[in-house]
Amino acid sequence: MESLFQDVKYGLRMLAKAPAFTAIAVLTLALGIGANTAIFSIANAFMLRPWPVKDAERLTVVAVSDKNGDPQPLSYPDYLDYKQQNDVFTEMTGFDLDLAGFGWQGHSDRIVMCYVPSNFFSMLGLHA
Repeated sequence: MESLFQDVKYGLRMLAKAPAFTAIAVLTLALGIGANTAIFSIANAFMLRPWPVKDAERLTVVAVSDKNGDPQPLSYPDYLDYKQQNDVFTEMTGFDLDLAGFGWQGHSDRIVMCYVPSNFFSMLGLHA
């Protein structure tokens, strides 16, 4: 234990002798810890915690893919067929993301739109 105390004391003396190195090392550690904390906070909020919807642990995603495993869009008529022939899930809903241009008073932006069927919010226990 005495050896550990001497090593720490020696390390602190060396850091005090090189203030520029110490400042860069402390700044690097602070940035690394801060970035790690921010990334984990985002991951925790969006991936690790259950979504704030009804029966979040029972939600599942069904997707269509081609023979290479690449995701493919599902048409609305196909969705309706899946929904009508469903005998596995309690309820089914879907969504479709799309990009659009939005202009107002001389400004234009690209926005993300999400198309959802009429039962989307009620199935998730949300109020639109």
